[in-house]
Amino acid sequence: MSAKRKAGGNGSGPNKRRPKKQENLEEDLSDASSEDVQSTSNQVEVLIPNEDLLPPSELPEDLLLTLDKTPGKMLIAGMVTWDLTGKRDRKNVVKVRPNLYSFHRFSDDTYRYCATGPSSAHTLLINMERKALAFGRNPSGQLGLPDVKICEKPTPVIGLENFNIVQVACGRHHSLFLTDTGRVYACGDNKSGQCGIGNTIPVINKPTLINYRGPPIIKIGCGAEFSVILDIKDNLHTFGLPEYGQLGHNTDAKYFVNANKLSFHFETSPKKVVLYIEKNKEGHVTPVDNVQIVDFACGNNHTVSAYIIWFNL
Repeated sequence: MSAKRKAGGNGSGPNKRRPKKQENLEEDLSDASSEDVQSTSNQVEVLIPNEDLLPPSELPEDLLLTLDKTPGKMLIAGMVTWDLTGKRDRKNVVKVRPNLYSFHRFSDDTYRYCATGPSSAHTLLINMERKALAFGRNPSGQLGLPDVKICEKPTPVIGLENFNIVQVACGRHHSLFLTDTGRVYACGDNKSGQCGIGNTIPVINKPTLINYRGPPIIKIGCGAEFSVILDIKDNLHTFGLPEYGQLGHNTDAKYFVNANKLSFHFETSPKKVVLYIEKNKEGHVTPVDNVQIVDFACGNNHTVSAYIIWFNL
């Protein structure tokens, strides 16, 4: 039986995509075809008007200090032919650069933060002025630049010049940016709703404010086709592809359109995780109450988090 996904909102219509074969990670890195983009629906859910949001205020200074890392120069090793990364053949690859088998200095500039991912063919940086830069492959606009050409050197992300960026994260073909006011912007591939802007418009070419109203965000992360954010009150919110349960909402959101067609309901806006459980040796499941999430990390298709129990004395 073939499994197909079609982009859609939270329950309004089938979510169909082309069948995805169980192939190696390199195949999964390949760019989406134009046929995928054309077959993706643009169904939307209720959006939060920007004017209804409270004016942003800077995160507490002591919190911002914890986000700061010691600045340094950038080194790079491995494959640097971005158009070839994750692809099986060299078709349409104009120039192939040799692999770097030891770490090389990439530029003379100093950066506060850098991010990429195991399924990513792009990299995001934060410079000393807290501005976001990007380079690498750009088929879905994940670099936040005017076109989808490959970018060989760190280039300022368009649309974020007036914001102080304190954290960045890379998915397979999408990117997240966290500002010093706790707001999150996203761009790139959005066929599974992983940009969190309330719809499944296939490509988001410029950084766009996510569809979220809640406490300021203090950490962001990306899986291959999903995203996770942590708010200042230690609540976890997830959005994007739910196929493997990586969103933590106690479902994979699968449903059958017919006997031969499997679909998914994508989370296109951040949704708070409200259930945490533990299982004993006998297999009995009990909920864990008063959970405060203190950290998390994303794999391609899974999420891990660290928590403490809060006691109301």
